[in-house]
Amino acid sequence: MQQSSNPVFSDKAVKRASAEVESSATMTVGGSIMKTGLLLALVIAAGAWSWSLAEADPGRAGMLTFGASMAAFIVAMIMIFGKPSALMALLYAGLQGVVLGSIFVFV
Repeated sequence: MQQSSNPVFSDKAVKRASAEVESSATMTVGGSIMKTGLLLALVIAAGAWSWSLAEADPGRAGMLTFGASMAAFIVAMIMIFGKPSALMALLYAGLQGVVLGSIFVFV
């Protein structure tokens, strides 16, 4: 097997993920659909909020985009190198919604 320099695929991360799989409940299609729907709804709600905020004050759109994208990058690094959690997924989805909403004001 070819070695990867991606930290997500390191031996330590794979062992940690496999240990979590053994100790957690079984994944179901219904559960996956529910969690995907929740995260998608959060992205849409955060995007709509930032869209309305940036549309009312276009000078704020750049600040929103930059700030939320930097925060989302930090959360992504925490999830990659640390232990991912449901709270981090919700935070990341909300930040990505803010970025998308503030970018699409100008598109």
